[in-house]
Amino acid sequence: MYQEASTVILAGVAHVDPNEPADWLSFLALPGAVFGLPLVIAGVGVTAAIWGMKGRKKWGDYVIGPVILLVGLAIAVPCFGFAFHLL
Repeated sequence: MYQEASTVILAGVAHVDPNEPADWLSFLALPGAVFGLPLVIAGVGVTAAIWGMKGRKKWGDYVIGPVILLVGLAIAVPCFGFAFHLL
């Protein structure tokens, strides 16, 4: 399976086709990722702030931060995947 160096052809062509839906999807997914990332950060911050509070907490206090975090992840992860052609 060894090939001579003179028989190997390396070529690469990259172009953006405006009619390709994947390119428009990646273009439109980037703002979604930029919107989802602050939600992830806010979810982590709310979780840390509420769990660190002193005093009596209800069950909803333990849920609100992780819910914000999961919503942010549900938006950011697919959007980053489509924006950078990972999905």
